[in-house]
This record gives sequence, C-alpha cells and structure tokens, in this order.
Amino acid sequence: MKFEMFGKDFKSLIDRISVCVPKKTYVYSMECVKISASGNTVTVQATDGEDFGTINVYADVYEDGQTWINLNDLKKITAINDMVLVSATPNIFEVRSGKKTYQIPCREYDEGDYAVFPKMTNNNVMAILKDKDLLNHLSKLNCMRSESENNKLLTVFCIDLPKQKIVALDGNRIGVANLVGGQFMDNRRQLLICGTLYNKLKTIIKKSKDECRISFYADAKHIMLEGDDWKYVTKLVEGVYFDYEKLINDVKTNPEYTYTFDKAELLRIAKEYAKVSKGSNRPMILYNYNGNVATSIEVEGYRTSDVVETVNPEYGMEREFYCGMDARYVVDACNMFDGEVTSKGKYSQVVPILMMDDTYECLILPINTSEENARFARKQVA
Repeated sequence: MKFEMFGKDFKSLIDRISVCVPKKTYVYSMECVKISASGNTVTVQATDGEDFGTINVYADVYEDGQTWINLNDLKKITAINDMVLVSATPNIFEVRSGKKTYQIPCREYDEGDYAVFPKMTNNNVMAILKDKDLLNHLSKLNCMRSESENNKLLTVFCIDLPKQKIVALDGNRIGVANLVGGQFMDNRRQLLICGTLYNKLKTIIKKSKDECRISFYADAKHIMLEGDDWKYVTKLVEGVYFDYEKLINDVKTNPEYTYTFDKAELLRIAKEYAKVSKGSNRPMILYNYNGNVATSIEVEGYRTSDVVETVNPEYGMEREFYCGMDARYVVDACNMFDGEVTSKGKYSQVVPILMMDDTYECLILPINTSEENARFARKQVA
C-alpha cells in the first residue's frame, strides 16, 4: 500500500476516527484502526464492538492495499508538514513528511477477527438533517440526560420521527428540540440512541464553514448516520420511551398564567443563585410581583431577591403564585434559548413550569418549598 495526501488531512483523519476506539479494552484488535487505500480514496475504520466509524479522504493512491495499526502508535506521529507519503509492507507502516520519517509496526491478525460494519437491512433514508443543526440540538439537550445507568432510557436521546423532535430527559426536566428544516421520509418510529452520540459526532464530523447534511438509516437493531465523508453506526437502545408530550401538553395547552421575558436577565440571576446554593440543595423561588416575575433564594441565613421584567405578561399574572426550582436547571434551560422566552405554568406549587420558544421547549419539575420560603416570597410581593 502506498499513497500521498495532505498532512492536515492525515492528522485530521486520525483525530476524527479515534473516538471509535475504546480507551480500555482486553480485545487487542479494537485498539487498532484499519487503513485501506484504493482508487483515489483512503479509508479508515474503527470500532469498540458496539459503535462503528468509517471516514474517507481523497488521496493520490499509488498502490492499493490495507493494514491495521495501533491507534496509540499513530498518535505518536506529530511532526507533519504540508504533504505526507505513506507506505506499508506486511510489517512496517512508514510515514514521510518533509525530512521526517516515522516507522511503526503493522499489526498482524486475521481480518475475520476485526469487527466490521453491520449490514443494514433497511437501506432507505429515513430523515435528513443539517449537520450544524443536529450538533446544536444535541449540545443543548445533552445536559438534560441522566448519567446514571440505573434507568437506561434516562440516558438516551430520543429522535421522535413522527413528531419531528429530539428529546432528552432525566426525571427532573424534559428538553425538546423541534427539527425545523429537516426532511422526513419515514415518520413511523422513535429512534433511541445512546447519549454518547453527541461527543462522538462532534469529533467525527469535519469542521467546515460549508453546510453538510446527515442522512439517517435504521433497521431493527442499528442506526446509521452518514455525512459527506463519514459513516457512523451504533446500536439502538431497546425500550419504549416515556410519554413526554403528555406532561408538556398539560401545561402548554391549559396554562393558568403565561408571560414572556428576556432570558439573559433570568440566566444571570440563576447563575448567581446556583453558585450560592451549591451543596445546599436550596430551591430558587419564582413568584409574581406587580405583573413581573420575582426570584428569591435563602441559604443558611443569606437571602436575596431579584425582579425579572416581563416583556408581555399575557394573562394570569394578577394572582399570586410561587414555586421552587433547582437553580442549575434554570441555568440549563435558559442556555437553550437565544432571546425572548415564553413561560407557562399553573398556580399549584407541584405543577412543572414550561419555558419555550419556536425551536426549544424545557419542562422543569418543581421542588417542594418550605413554609418559611413561602412567607419570604409573600413578604417580597407585599
């Protein structure tokens, strides 16, 4: 095997495929990447046994071939100039860049021992999304997942094709992204994907100013995402997802109060409250104050209150209401939005609060507040 390519493409190739190689494994073949050259394309493949990645890059191929190299050996190749000349014998993988030459051992074993891409039984595209939109949605919803493996369904992303949404929840809040601008060819299924998808995709997807599209394929066991020069296959998570819309619609369609505010002010306040309440689990209180929304918190004798001006108090603000929420969850919710946010809720302290705009929705479950907190809130209102 022998090929020549741009040095930056070679380095990017190794960095991008590395997320599919497990950091710790007892299976030696999984520590390696498979490098193939044919026609005018160099292909690298890697797997951890459950996730499979492949990336294709243009190159001048002089001799077709393939080999397997330990990823840690490839990472030792650091001094790369404009062009690299790569050649491989059965024993040695050689990389030349300028005056620098690297030689690392090829790994010999039966190709049958190397996990290959699962054969998808459904080759029809189910949906097409813009890569930047998908990464943006996953980054904002990633904090809404649970990291605990006690309930697998709380750790996943749900791609709800019938509703054209991506959902994540952890039992305390629900985050929803509406897939505006996507194309949907098959809207019969919900696809449950492991929560590690975001961190892997943001590395595999080539950083570019140009807009690229990602095609979704799925069969009974796997989902495949395909970009302009890459493919990623992972196992679908088994199970029936939660009826998240029931909770959201109960507040969304039958609110007792509705108001709109600029998220920047509430975000600033929530960050301060999250800092002072760290380690104490004290709730952040939200309540109405002369048509605006006031906030307060009490931690070990320290008490403070603020007012968030409402842009458009639509209705229901004339009655007293207050509820307690985790300030960290309010920070995460505000970070989902860009400008004005609409909030809906009910006067009961045990009903969740919904924050939403045209693209995102976040439902936050309340925290029980003590009577002392309630008296402090009423005193500020008075």
